[in-house]
Amino acid sequence: MDYLCQDFYTLSKTFDIITATSLLSVIEDKEQALKKLISLQKSENSTLIIIEPTEKFTRKNVKKKITNFKSFWQYKGLWVWARARENKAIDPKIFDGLEGFDIEKRFFLDEMVVVWYIHLPF
Repeated sequence: MDYLCQDFYTLSKTFDIITATSLLSVIEDKEQALKKLISLQKSENSTLIIIEPTEKFTRKNVKKKITNFKSFWQYKGLWVWARARENKAIDPKIFDGLEGFDIEKRFFLDEMVVVWYIHLPF
């Protein structure tokens, strides 16, 4: 199994699984980025996993959510991510134009983080 970590705009190879964590929230042309990520999927049985913060992902909400964690570093890492992505939630309507794709959406951390699983149609 091979793993690549590089600028996705420079990739031409296709993949079975692609993950993009908190990427669309910082890219200016989100639609172009989404199209490029989709173009990197293999034609069958491939999955694109996009993990993005929602508008609820704020330092204040993170602080409330993680008060029961025993590890300070888990708290600190999540809080730093919230600080970097606060007020940068993407508009979920960006996925509306993906007709024919099997799209599953799941929320985590009290709906502060959303994960989209995008499967190419068979």
